[in-house]
This record gives sequence, C-alpha cells and structure tokens, in this order.
Amino acid sequence: MSIKYDSPASVHKFVSRRDALTLEGSQVFQGSLKDCVRYFMAKSPTERPFLDMQVSEDSGLGKAILEPSEIVWLAQRDDFPKD
Repeated sequence: MSIKYDSPASVHKFVSRRDALTLEGSQVFQGSLKDCVRYFMAKSPTERPFLDMQVSEDSGLGKAILEPSEIVWLAQRDDFPKD
C-alpha cells in the first residue's frame, strides 16, 4: 500500500463517540495527512477517542474517515515521515 502523506486531511473533535456517527464534530486542525497524524499523536490518550480524521480520496488509504486506532497505526508505520 502506497500512502500519500502530503495529501490533504483534517482532524475533527466530537463531544462523544456517539456524535462521531452523525458527523457533527467540529474541525480542529487542517493540513497534510502527516501533519494531522502528528497533531493527533500530540494529544493525550484521554482526548484521542473523541477525534477522527477525514482524508482525501487520493491518500491511498481507501477510506475517507479514519478512527483513532487507524491514526495510531499510521503513526507507527515504518514509512511514516520522521521529519
């Protein structure tokens, strides 16, 4: 799988995980996929369950919305940009 870490993405915050199902969250950060992953990982583990990420179709991920566990997986990949 080839992931385009420079593709556009945004991080959204929800009051509860139930709100995430309705897509009623507010955008809290926008940038490249790699910058959004870094923003997410800088948050405390207690904040992360209330965040998700919307990614562009050309990201190479095959889906539009990433849940917290998927964002952590991206950050841990060997090909994730370290700079």
